[in-house]
Amino acid sequence: MHEDPSESIEMDLKDLNYPILIGAILLTSYLCFRLILTPSNTQPDSARYMLSALIQSEASIIAIVITLSLIGVQIAASAYSTRIVDVFKRTPSFWILILIYIAAMIQALRVLKLIEAEPNNTYILENDILFSYYLGAIAFLALVPYIWIILDLLKPSNIINNLSEKITAKAILSNTRPRDPDPLQPIIDIITNSLIKNDGGTIADGLNALESRFKSLIKTWKYKEPDDDDIAKNILSLFSPIGELAASRKYEYATKKLIGTVTQIGCTFAEVNYNGAALMAVDVLNEMGVKASRQNLREATTMPVEAMGEIGEKAAEHRLEGTTNRVVDDVEDMRSNAAEQDIYEAETTALIVLLNVGVMAAGAHLELTASNAIETLGIISTRATGEDLIATDWKIANSEDPRLDYAAAHRAIYPLMALSNLSLIGVEAAKQHLEEPTRNAIVALHKIGTEAIERHLDRTPDEADGFFESLLFTAIDEMKKVGVEAAKQHLEKPARNAIAALKKIEMKAVELHFDKAKIPIAIARGDIERSILQTRVYKVDRA
Repeated sequence: MHEDPSESIEMDLKDLNYPILIGAILLTSYLCFRLILTPSNTQPDSARYMLSALIQSEASIIAIVITLSLIGVQIAASAYSTRIVDVFKRTPSFWILILIYIAAMIQALRVLKLIEAEPNNTYILENDILFSYYLGAIAFLALVPYIWIILDLLKPSNIINNLSEKITAKAILSNTRPRDPDPLQPIIDIITNSLIKNDGGTIADGLNALESRFKSLIKTWKYKEPDDDDIAKNILSLFSPIGELAASRKYEYATKKLIGTVTQIGCTFAEVNYNGAALMAVDVLNEMGVKASRQNLREATTMPVEAMGEIGEKAAEHRLEGTTNRVVDDVEDMRSNAAEQDIYEAETTALIVLLNVGVMAAGAHLELTASNAIETLGIISTRATGEDLIATDWKIANSEDPRLDYAAAHRAIYPLMALSNLSLIGVEAAKQHLEEPTRNAIVALHKIGTEAIERHLDRTPDEADGFFESLLFTAIDEMKKVGVEAAKQHLEKPARNAIAALKKIEMKAVELHFDKAKIPIAIARGDIERSILQTRVYKVDRA
């Protein structure tokens, strides 16, 4: 791994801005001073009095300025992080101001000594006397930009930006060695203290600085194992304790901001094809979401699911199957945790994410991920139909009662939504000529259809209230779509599997005397058979 040398050059040039600027001001002002003022014969007593007063005032002022500066730094350090002292120590303006005052006092003392040696011949010392006055004026004027700079420096956003400039790939890697300084800890301290004080602005500044710096570093890295795993781990491990603290304090704004930062870093890892790091980002988001769900932070639970989907889609674009597959697993984990807390928004979002990642994975020929998404959606659907409350939830979903239980209403549509989503992934897999995911979709749909018939007949008509019947007919229709698309794409074996699955469902329906299923099944089988024949005819015609 190598970092971009232009970054260190840029920081060095920035450190030289203050001395170069002050040097230019000194030179320009001195030339103007010499042109405007003409030497005159200053009285020795007057010169001694003026220089003595000048020295005393300069000493008093610089003592007050140093004291106030250190008090300001101490207050900022106690409020945010002790590492702010390092930022102040590296500030050129502080040391330049001290040097200007020391130079002015030394010059005035030197001239006083010369006047004592030549009390009747001050004319030849006129230039030295004027230069002492000039340095005194410069020292007083230097206070104005210094105060402006220090006040600006002590703003949290500028402190954070100054600290972030020291974050380099080499510095992050050195964090694995105990004796090396940690460039990340100061910003983490500031964010943590701001979390305790509910200071949302500083939290946002800290996370924005880390996000911007990390994204810049990631895009300039040249990867070389095993260092890069350590770098990615060091970066992403920072966010877990912050997320835990934010969730424990139920600070939803900070949690959402943190999730957004991790998402952007994870997407950047995926963009540069760093599969291992993108996978770590997904795990961190999952951990944050689980903690947020336990605190019943609804929006902060839903956001990680969306974020994992965003990383999964970016990973699918770059064919990072390890990351896309982990997204499917972690999204299902998040959905389960959200279900336990009745956070239906996260459950619904999870089903959408599984669909999007599954379709994009199929489009990118990531067969393992597409199959995993199909299997996960199938499990969600069959598991939901096995829950005793599903019929009650279905009644609530179809009720016009204004006191509608929205969580129950959403739970009632999850099996149908999962079923439809896995069918869409199966259709996309068929379009991409992926035989395994297409066959898996048909197997899942067959299982759901069979389960729907059995569950329907376990209940009285009033109790089931049409839910299982609707689920069965939807499964038959979705299987037809997958089978027809498979036939169109010359995947005759999966198409035949669909026909066989429909035949098994029909046999189960006949066995259990569920005659309503016969006609939809016959239509579906006929459509698939027709598509197979049409494809064969087309192949013969082309031949």
